[in-house]
Amino acid sequence: MKTFLTYTAIIEALTGLGLIIIPSKVVLILLETELNGSLEIILSMVAGAAIFSLALACWFFRLQSGASITIRAMLFYNFAVASILLYGALGLGFKGPVLWLVIIFHFFQSVICILYINKKNSAH
Repeated sequence: MKTFLTYTAIIEALTGLGLIIIPSKVVLILLETELNGSLEIILSMVAGAAIFSLALACWFFRLQSGASITIRAMLFYNFAVASILLYGALGLGFKGPVLWLVIIFHFFQSVICILYINKKNSAH
């Protein structure tokens, strides 16, 4: 669980910081679309702050007993992100160069979270 939360923290921190600092570039790479207005930029930066906050939670709880709670929160996050981006790809026509990799990554992360939760539950 420590390894999972550590690499998750690093990846999500980089993503969150990217959305805070250079939101237009990150969105262009991910969704192959331009941010056209100040609202889109601000919402992308807010999303970046939220993602960075999850990264901090993963980092701070990776060595603690609260790690299982963090895993449960990350299950929701990963499944929601994968589903939303899948909708973006299939329903809205987004097709960024790394979009499918990110979708697969977040579904894979969801499976890992489920495995950790099941392992924890069967240990009791």
